[in-house]
Amino acid sequence: MGLFKVSGTIAAIGQGEFNNHGTFYAFMEIREPGGRRVIVHNVGVLNHVASSIVLGGDSEFFFDKFFVFGRSFVSQLWGVKTTDGLVTFDNDMRKQAMAVSFLIGTLTIPLLGIGFLLIALGLLQLLFVMLKAGARKRMFYGTDRAEARRLHQQLPVRI
Repeated sequence: MGLFKVSGTIAAIGQGEFNNHGTFYAFMEIREPGGRRVIVHNVGVLNHVASSIVLGGDSEFFFDKFFVFGRSFVSQLWGVKTTDGLVTFDNDMRKQAMAVSFLIGTLTIPLLGIGFLLIALGLLQLLFVMLKAGARKRMFYGTDRAEARRLHQQLPVRI
């Protein structure tokens, strides 16, 4: 439902569920330079982004908060910029794939006479995702083309 950025040091990470795609943490606590503590609950992180998370490390963390049927709100950590120059950007739009699978799953429910509200919510979420597709890149890379090119060159090459 919204993109946001938190800059600071990871002070604590809650317990997590692991699978081949990533980790789902109960929470992440980040201490901002001014001393404010920010706790982000229900954090999903794909493996290549999770590899750049270091307890006690200073970074900029980029999140996307959205609704997941059965889990309420989830915040996906999709980008990290560390102070030592490590850059990780998650190009995999899990949110879009999840919205499509949610929509397909709810399409079978009307056979029983229920689920029209779920279909409307799925369509609304899918529409919202499609409209905001480029917002992550704009937020992460910024508007300076030279800086965007420099950051893009630091991303790992996938083989």
